[in-house]
Amino acid sequence: MIDVNMLEALGSVLEHGGFEKAAKSLFISQSAVSQRIKQLEESIGQVLIVRSSPPKATPAGKQLLKYYKQVKYLEEDVLSRLGFGSKERYSILAIGVNADSLSTWLFDIVNEFFKINNVLFNLIVDDQEETHKLLKDGDVVGCISASNVIVQGCSCDYLGAMQYKFAANPTFCKKWFDNGINYISATDAPIVNFNTKDTIHHQLFKNIFQKVPSEFNSHYVPSPEQLLRAVASGLGYGAVPSIQAESYFRAGELIDLFPGIYVDINLYWHYWNIDLRFLKKFTKSLTEQSKLVLKPY
Repeated sequence: MIDVNMLEALGSVLEHGGFEKAAKSLFISQSAVSQRIKQLEESIGQVLIVRSSPPKATPAGKQLLKYYKQVKYLEEDVLSRLGFGSKERYSILAIGVNADSLSTWLFDIVNEFFKINNVLFNLIVDDQEETHKLLKDGDVVGCISASNVIVQGCSCDYLGAMQYKFAANPTFCKKWFDNGINYISATDAPIVNFNTKDTIHHQLFKNIFQKVPSEFNSHYVPSPEQLLRAVASGLGYGAVPSIQAESYFRAGELIDLFPGIYVDINLYWHYWNIDLRFLKKFTKSLTEQSKLVLKPY
C-alpha cells in the first residue's frame, strides 16, 4: 500500500520544481517533504527523484507520478459528481494536442463541449509525433497523436486524417519556379517549416521526388496561422493543411504546387482507462465530431 502523504510529497516536488516550493504548497517543513520522499523510496526500493535543480523524476518516479495524477483526477471527479462545495466546481482536462489541429478543427469541439460541461481545459501543444510522450509521462489524460501505438493503461480511437499540400503564392512561384518546379528548384527555394521536429515537408518532398536533400533553406514559424500567412506572403513555400488553405486556393492567393499529390497524417485519440466522467464524455464528443471535419481512412 502506497502512503498517500508520501505520494503527495513526491508529486508536489516534481510539479513545483523543488522541495522548498513543495513544502509551502503542503504547509509542512522542507525536511518533512524530504523525509516523506525518502520513506517512499525505501518502501518502493528505488530512487524516485534525481536531486538536481530542478528535481527530475527517475523512470520509477515517473510511473508513481502518473499514478498520483490519476488519483488526483479521480478524487476531483468524485467531488464533482457529489456536488461538493460550489455548484460551479470545475473538473480539469489536461490534453496534449498538435498545433495544426488546435488552429483548424479542434477548438470548435473544445468550445462547444465547455458550453455544456463544467470543465476547464489545459491544452498542451506539441507536434503530433510528440504528444504521445505527454500521455506516457502522465502529463495529460488524453492526447491527439500521429502514432497508433497504444500506451499501457490507455485506449486509442482513430479520429481521421489531416491532408497537407505544398503551396506558394503566385509571385513566389514566378521568381523561383518560373521554368517549372523540379528537385533542384524545390531544394534551392526557401521553405517555411513549423519547427525542427516537423517532418511533414520531408514526407511530402519524398513522395514527389523519391528523395530528400540533406538540408533545406528553411524559415521556422512555430504558429500554424502565421506559417500559412508566411507562405501566402511569399516568405517561402510550405506544406499547409488543406482544411486551412482551401479558401486561399479558391481566391488565387495560393497555388497548389502539385495538384493531386498530398500527405495524409492520420490522427488518433489516446486516453486513460480510468472512470472519469468528463473524459468519457469528451472522448465521445471528439470521436463523433472529428468524423465531420477530418478525412476517413
